[in-house]
Amino acid sequence: EKATGAGPPVVCGAASCATVTDVPTMLSAGLPTTSGKVTFTYTPFSTEAMQRTLLDTQTESNGLTLYIHANNALILALGDGTAWSNLVSGAQTWTGLTAYRLEVEWGNGNAFIRKDGVLIASTTNGTAKRPTTRAANIAIGNLITGASPANGYVSKPQWSIQ
Repeated sequence: EKATGAGPPVVCGAASCATVTDVPTMLSAGLPTTSGKVTFTYTPFSTEAMQRTLLDTQTESNGLTLYIHANNALILALGDGTAWSNLVSGAQTWTGLTAYRLEVEWGNGNAFIRKDGVLIASTTNGTAKRPTTRAANIAIGNLITGASPANGYVSKPQWSIQ
């Protein structure tokens, strides 16, 4: 099964959910750019180590992407139109079919990642980039291009301007 945003998950049938090519999106109007906070729930299908994109708003070298690296670390990539900065957590434990509440926050050169309310990565030295724009749509559970699917459910996204 694969989450498609609103509504019930899609059953992949004989195809692997990791190869399903739909890209669930929502309009990015209202999503903060230079500072903000995004929270959502991620429920992986398995504990398999693989790169998985959870949220993507990037356009060219601008926007933000949150993904799980193949080593199971969470990475928040922030681009300001000229360069990217990456905030990297340590390796995380992901248990199949367990829901995790994830939160990313950025602004004023600082960035934070929380998993189930626990701070797992932060930078407060002013080096985090400040996105100045974003794609017209937010890809949920994939890159905008459809690559690197989440291999799980991404649900209940919320964002706020700080």
